[in-house]
Amino acid sequence: MKRIFFWAAFSAMLVMAIFAGEAEAFDLGFLHIVKKPKIAFDRAEVKSVSADGAVVEFVFKADNPNSFGVDHVLLDYDLSVDGQKVLSGRDVKIPLKAKGATEVRQTVEIKFDKVFASALDLARAVLEGKKSVPYAFEGVFKLDVFWISFTIPIKENGDLPLPTVEDLGKAIKKALPFF
Repeated sequence: MKRIFFWAAFSAMLVMAIFAGEAEAFDLGFLHIVKKPKIAFDRAEVKSVSADGAVVEFVFKADNPNSFGVDHVLLDYDLSVDGQKVLSGRDVKIPLKAKGATEVRQTVEIKFDKVFASALDLARAVLEGKKSVPYAFEGVFKLDVFWISFTIPIKENGDLPLPTVEDLGKAIKKALPFF
């Protein structure tokens, strides 16, 4: 009877600790109650733009309140440019440091031929003075630690710069050296 009471009391304490959020103070040796990390979009850094495409680094700020690092956070994402899905990533591994902030970077290469129907459409947009096209980054960070699973959705919109007239001129000279 004492054994049943002990396990019932132990189970009740464990459930209360999980739902009360008393996370890391509740230590059972190998068993830690896990707090949900916070991950938020910080910025998009355009690394390069050419007539072919652009390289963009999406930067996220992650804060792991747990006393242990996590090296198996997974990111799934879709990137749309000008309303068209151009890239997807699945199960991209991301490590988080213990008890602190981590800057998470996801670099993507966007090809303009996936955004514009033809090079002529791209050139027309640039010559008409269009400086950028809208993008939408939608993703979810997934984390499984022990028996606890977390998902952190991310949605961000912004503008992707287009190449300049000079960039297009260089690309034409490179493709057609006799001009």
